[in-house]
Amino acid sequence: MMCQIIEQLSTTYPVIRLCPVLDVAKSRYYYWRSHHEPKPAQIHLQTQVKAIASEVGHTYGSRRMARALCDRGFRVGRYRARRLMQAAKVVAITPKRRHRYPDGLASVVVPNVLNRRFAANEPNQVWVGDITYLRTTAGWMYLAVVLDIYARKVVGWALSRTADTELTLAALNQALILRRIEPQSNLLFHSDQGCQYTSMAYQQRLKTMGITPSMSRRGNCWDNAVMERFFRSFKTETQHGDTLKTPDEITWIAKKYIHFYNTQRIHSTNGYQAPNSFEQSAQKCA
Repeated sequence: MMCQIIEQLSTTYPVIRLCPVLDVAKSRYYYWRSHHEPKPAQIHLQTQVKAIASEVGHTYGSRRMARALCDRGFRVGRYRARRLMQAAKVVAITPKRRHRYPDGLASVVVPNVLNRRFAANEPNQVWVGDITYLRTTAGWMYLAVVLDIYARKVVGWALSRTADTELTLAALNQALILRRIEPQSNLLFHSDQGCQYTSMAYQQRLKTMGITPSMSRRGNCWDNAVMERFFRSFKTETQHGDTLKTPDEITWIAKKYIHFYNTQRIHSTNGYQAPNSFEQSAQKCA
């Protein structure tokens, strides 16, 4: 510990004066320094670690970093890779936890009313909602979407730097306005048990509009498979993750893709029609 302090202060005060003050022998300090001073090979490996981290957008942890170094001809194991990353001050980006299963009075958990019946006879009978995370040059952003089961149409969405109830409420309120939903409309809304949906504020909004809530079982993504499929299509077809985008670029990409998805992208469930076309065809037939 004292040797580290001497090392830090040596840029201001001479070592010959610091050692007596801190009661450390000069020989001990120089021995410590010789064993802690980075060697050329160590510096080279740290440089490689920084280069790899930059190339992959800081997404590699110690396991994948070790494999990447081995691919470059360096025999490095997982634990050494971790030490190299620490020395090089390289930290892997990890998404914030998206789900929390809260208990107590601050949350409302309801049964799975939808029960994987992903079909509706007309628009605005069943909506589903969820959140996904998107990596940007400035950190993570979160996309909340509301989808109408009838034509698999996106009826509301919102982006934010924070995955909170305000985000999910923004997407829901947009859907309510654009679809002109009146209270007591016999609408079912399905989501997972994320804290954004189990919050009192969100559940109160559903209750005010007379919307019946439904929630997936814990840890069962298939209970909301329609939303999972949409997010997979979004990330695949926008090539999300290939190159890092700025938050403004992500916002533009989301807006452009959702417009394309609703107006042009054909869907097998709709008889290979786009959601807008399918809804319009159904209205003409009615």
